[in-house]
Amino acid sequence: MQACLSTILCKPPLKLQFDGMNVEKALDIVYTRRSVRIALHVLFWTALLLTQVYLASISFNNFRGWPQNRVFFNLLGGIICTIVFYYPFVYQILPQFIYKKKFWRGWREIFVWLIVFNLADIVREELVIKSCSACMNSLESTGYKTFLEKKISDRMMGKYLSLGSLIGLIFAIALPLCIKYGILFLRQQYLTMRMAKENLQLEFNFLRSQVNPHFLFNTMNNIYGLIMNNDKTKSLETVAGLTQFLRYSLYESNSDKVDIAKELQLLKNYIELESIRLNHIKVNFHDSDDGSVQHIAPLLFIPIIENTFKHTEDVRGATIDIEFTVKQKHITFGATNTVVEQLPANGKPGIGLINLQKRLNLYYPGKYAYSVTKDEHAYRVLINIKTHE
Repeated sequence: MQACLSTILCKPPLKLQFDGMNVEKALDIVYTRRSVRIALHVLFWTALLLTQVYLASISFNNFRGWPQNRVFFNLLGGIICTIVFYYPFVYQILPQFIYKKKFWRGWREIFVWLIVFNLADIVREELVIKSCSACMNSLESTGYKTFLEKKISDRMMGKYLSLGSLIGLIFAIALPLCIKYGILFLRQQYLTMRMAKENLQLEFNFLRSQVNPHFLFNTMNNIYGLIMNNDKTKSLETVAGLTQFLRYSLYESNSDKVDIAKELQLLKNYIELESIRLNHIKVNFHDSDDGSVQHIAPLLFIPIIENTFKHTEDVRGATIDIEFTVKQKHITFGATNTVVEQLPANGKPGIGLINLQKRLNLYYPGKYAYSVTKDEHAYRVLINIKTHE
């Protein structure tokens, strides 16, 4: 199983994530740093304006005969009018109404901002075109001059009824919308690849830590000691418990969720196997289940139980208290152990506890509370999971 996962992790498709790491980091910077995002927006609109100015200078269009500054301000005014509609549409109308299927309110907002857009466009015409005699003379043969000489109310109505301003606006915002959603799609692809990589790595680490070598070594030593003491009944029970534990951890726990009754029985078997080697530690296990939860992520609490036995010295007065409660669709797990020896100075959690936190984030994102309290005498871990079964 581990070899298979190692092969998967080394396949070329996953390597694409590392080949595109610079792009991924750049996308993360764009989405997490407001100043960078604003600067890129300013750069885009500036580049679009300069491109339009260049195209106007080399092509046959209505700007022939216009003063150069009027051409620039006319195109700048068009960009500003587009911006006036684009940002409310993208950051207000789409997320607050269209995505939430509030279409009536969405169309109402679009109508309002179309009015604002057309008013801004009329202001552009008044300030840039109508105030320039050379510009108006160049429009003599196009019919646009006659339209500009109408009253503002008539021009506003004409822009609406002809759908000209709407069609022009659609073409104007098409490019920035394509760029925006293209970048969004690319980022989503990177996030999907990252999640697939992390899930595979998580499964690999989880399988690697499922059967702790020290646990197997201790259990086999316990069985050997029972056989040497001619305690055949206890040794057979221990072998049966170990077999059941291994079968469950290697085969029955492959799915995302398992029956909570089986998981509870596994915890009991594990505690019994670990308790065989103890001489003085008193182990207390309390469980209650009101039946409100049927399934749970497999082998979730084994790393915590393993740590309680690992860090509790087998001396008189030492205790291990483990609680497992299911009540009103909440799973509560607590483990408290006496601390005699000091934990390692670096305080770094083992791979089992790292996997535990990753799996909690994976299976119960935003639905769990994980706390650790410790003093010079005791170490306590408490996990509360809210399910929606």
